[in-house]
Amino acid sequence: MNAAITGESGAGFYTSSEHGLVWATPENQASYSRTLTLSNGETVEFPKLERPQVLVQNGHPTHVYFAARNPE
Repeated sequence: MNAAITGESGAGFYTSSEHGLVWATPENQASYSRTLTLSNGETVEFPKLERPQVLVQNGHPTHVYFAARNPE
């Protein structure tokens, strides 16, 4: 389903609802891709990227992290 929304199978997307009945999706729906750039500049496409979580430090979101399956 998300490939039809984001253009990439396995990519995450953002949507919101005031009451959980009618959902609104912004024009640029993709929130994250399975292709990530590592701190050394290398890009890796993960076969599975799921359970995104946000790390909040001092009241501000600082990192997003995922459960990922190694592509090798």
